[in-house]
Order: sequence, then structure tokens, then C-alpha cells
Amino acid sequence: VLHPHIGSPVKLDPRIPNLEELSYRIKGRIYPQLLSQLREQQCEGKNLYFGPITLSPDFINLQGEAITWKNVSKMDVRKGILVVELVDGRQKKFPVKDIPNIGILLQLIQEGIVV
Repeated sequence: VLHPHIGSPVKLDPRIPNLEELSYRIKGRIYPQLLSQLREQQCEGKNLYFGPITLSPDFINLQGEAITWKNVSKMDVRKGILVVELVDGRQKKFPVKDIPNIGILLQLIQEGIVV
């Protein structure tokens, strides 16, 4: 599924030959521009939206629950699930398929853009 910046998600037909390669090529062209736009928005103090997850300079919002960054101990993907581990031992889990542009979300966090 492709999640354009504007408009509805586009589900690619799995019968398309070399679908995985096509997906990587599309992302390779789109992600740099989208990543640049999101970095700029973050620098302006705007929230960044990734489906059920919202990033801000002060917190991460997980399906309506705002959690300060100091209370997040780790985030990673395990078997198609984004797992957010909190310092109090709780875990929040989200299917990767429900998070638009999960690769960009993880890259921004890894780079320390929002943390």
C-alpha cells in the first residue's frame, strides 16, 4: 500500500510482476522529498502524523495517549509489529500495515529528529 501525502492510500495489485522491486523504486523517489518536508515541519514545531502515531518535539501520541519522550525506552519492529517499550515496562503494539510510511517514522526517530 502506498500512502501519498495527499489523497487516499493506493493498494497495488499483488499480481504486478516484480511488485517488491517496484515498491522500492517508488519509495526511493518519494521518500527523500517526503522526509525533507517532514523534517522541515518538525523544525517548525508541527506535529507529524503516521496513522495511529503522532510525533511532536515533546511527546509521542499513541492512539490518543500522549507519552513524553523520556518515558519511551525503545521502539522497534518485530514480526510486522511496531513495539513501543515504555520505561514503566508497558508495551504498545501497532501492526506495521496500519502505520503509513513506517520507514520514515523509524528514520526520523533514529536520527533523533523528534527525540
